[in-house]
Amino acid sequence: MAKRIHLVHRIGNTKIVKNTFEGYYIKVSDNEKAVAVIVEATSGTQIITSSGSFRGLDVKLTYDIKVNGLTPIKYDAMGPFKYFPFMECRHSVQSMNHRATGKITIRPKNGQTQTFDFTNGHGYIEGDRGHSFPTRYFWTQCNVWEYPCHSVTSAERTHSEESQGRDRQPLSIMATCARIPYLGLKFWGAICIIHYSGKEYRLASYLGARIKQFDRDKIVVTQGLGKRRKTLTVTILDPNKNIHALQAPIKGRFTRTIYESVFTAVRYKFTIGETTLFDVTSNAAAYEYSSI
Repeated sequence: MAKRIHLVHRIGNTKIVKNTFEGYYIKVSDNEKAVAVIVEATSGTQIITSSGSFRGLDVKLTYDIKVNGLTPIKYDAMGPFKYFPFMECRHSVQSMNHRATGKITIRPKNGQTQTFDFTNGHGYIEGDRGHSFPTRYFWTQCNVWEYPCHSVTSAERTHSEESQGRDRQPLSIMATCARIPYLGLKFWGAICIIHYSGKEYRLASYLGARIKQFDRDKIVVTQGLGKRRKTLTVTILDPNKNIHALQAPIKGRFTRTIYESVFTAVRYKFTIGETTLFDVTSNAAAYEYSSI
């Protein structure tokens, strides 16, 4: 049954603690456009679209979206780290891919009203809480594809596959790598979650994942050995496309400027041993990189 998203469902009941934050990232996209709404308990709402970004005090938002078929992950994105105290940021994923239908209207105080109409959109919901974003991190998310996602080259796509591309695709990806401080130490951490053909694949530091490459436009994460070795390679094809400014927390205050695109071209390749499960590119992916 379809239902409407209540943007402040949990945040409105959250006890605010000094120098901390708790926010949720709610994204809707299709092959032509994307809108992400970021709701946070103390700083208000931020909005980023395929054409711009807005702060809550400077814009009126009408969010009339019905969702259906939420797809939660199997267990907490932080794994055993969810029990560790004093983590600077805790990541969560509420839904990797669900249907989203309706309209989002943005009315800036000094600008033209924009209406985004989604008749068969794909939704994604995640959250973060803590006191600061990592000083250096890479994040990407995608669940919109022009063609059905399986390991074929573009030359092998058939006319029937093109027509099927209008349907909901079985592939959804979230991947993030970051430099994490903890009790005076610093280490590289990774969380990569893949929903593909009814299965969940996860590469994470707490499962033994290693970051083999970390650049502004590319990450390579591996986990396991031999025939069971999983490798996720993410390549940002144009890191500057549709990049817009957002505010991020430092010690609970949203005083840091970061940049994100919710609609850019990203290539994702995932292998297990010598087998390629998929090697696909989406022009409707989200991407964020920051370093201070």
